Amino acid sequence: MRKLARTWGMVALILGTSLGMGCSSGDSENTGKDDSALSTISGHVTAQGSGSVGAGLAGQGTLGVTKSVRASAFADGKFSVVANASLDANGSYSLSVPANLKADIVLVEALDASGKVVGSAILEATAHVAGGAVIAAPISTESSIEAKALADLAVSGSISGEACVSLAAELHGFVDATVEAQIAAAANAGISVDALVHSVAKAAFIAHSAHARALANAHASLDAHAVAQARIDAAASLSKSLDATIGLDAQGAATASLQANIDFNASVDAAIAASVAADVHANAKAAAALAFNAAFSASLEASIDAHADVKVEAKKSIFLSVQKSAKLEADATVRTILDALVTKKAPAASIAIVESAALKLQTDINVAVDAQAIVKARAEFLAKINSNCNLGFLGFALDLALSIQASFEAAIGFCLQVQAGVGVDLNASLEVVKSIAVDLDKGKIDIDARLNAAFDGVVSGYLKVSNSCPNGGGGSKFTPVPRNPVH
Repeated sequence: MRKLARTWGMVALILGTSLGMGCSSGDSENTGKDDSALSTISGHVTAQGSGSVGAGLAGQGTLGVTKSVRASAFADGKFSVVANASLDANGSYSLSVPANLKADIVLVEALDASGKVVGSAILEATAHVAGGAVIAAPISTESSIEAKALADLAVSGSISGEACVSLAAELHGFVDATVEAQIAAAANAGISVDALVHSVAKAAFIAHSAHARALANAHASLDAHAVAQARIDAAASLSKSLDATIGLDAQGAATASLQANIDFNASVDAAIAASVAADVHANAKAAAALAFNAAFSASLEASIDAHADVKVEAKKSIFLSVQKSAKLEADATVRTILDALVTKKAPAASIAIVESAALKLQTDINVAVDAQAIVKARAEFLAKINSNCNLGFLGFALDLALSIQASFEAAIGFCLQVQAGVGVDLNASLEVVKSIAVDLDKGKIDIDARLNAAFDGVVSGYLKVSNSCPNGGGGSKFTPVPRNPVH
């Protein structure tokens, strides 16, 4: 989340500072060495993830090769280095940056002895007062994919300054364990890293545009500053929580990250609910999630197919990586649900149903032969809990399960199993999104009328599917809603 989603939290922890929004809002030059005019960025470089340092995606070996860390601020269409620091033996660093640094999007980059970037992370805000401090979430494979994708969009001119924080949030939301596994496996198989990163960047931009289109069609508007501030505040807690996972084993870190992301999204959703109706909110999030999944899968497939010499092995490697991350995610999901049920003193019968459904979920993922089988396994897990919601506490368990990004596609699949054929219009619109996404070459990305029409079709198709969903065991309507934040 963010990893298991993912989700997306490289936002800083602000300690009594003022914030600016956007990619660049003034001079980003390090103009002096007076300590009284400096603020601090601290964090950790980790070996978390399945990427490779050679591809600049961190992962195993990152700590061994990292010799220094730098901060680069984006302004005037380019990134400029504003601070450098050495790495401590435990992987921690502390960067001193100008207190008057106005560029809100900063890349924190881990460098090897030759100065090559081996991993990176996005930092949305720095302290704007002397002596201020921020904490960046750990540099990992996931954070490196996000940072590279944001740099792709920023340098190409695809996004405005005002959209930078929003696109960073898109990336935090959608680059989860599954996306990481696919990108890392493809890169390790020899697929161009630049092409793979661009597939993520395109998908995030398309998702951002789909969300904006859905809001516009509903004549809804967000209090942009309030939502951005809420996102930064929530992500500050997320960043701190992710930093606290360092030293935990893989399962412990996955579970802690999952809970941190659930809390992050709940906080952001609460801020958005103040200005956007619940149904509009759900439709916009669904449009963004569906558009991202379609654009990313099609672009990834095209990138792999362009490498005929390795594509068979690459696809096999990608599935095995996705299956591995799905197992870890399933374990974390179940552990989170069971821990919450125990805390709420749920009856043994409710806990037993989740445990039984979890055992089947884990077994089905273990024997899955393709990605669709994994989606089906998740759908059946949701269906089992949904059918028993009359037991009270399982309604809470279902809501918690649905708050996880990977559940969204499974929830859609569950509803389609109930009423065959209702997804025809949705699939047709998503095929258009896929086709256009593949055709968007590297460089500035523009949204045309054909893509906007596809977005409209995605929303209407989603509504048809959502309306076909069954009632839960407790009588309420089962509704597939993605957990990623709106933007």
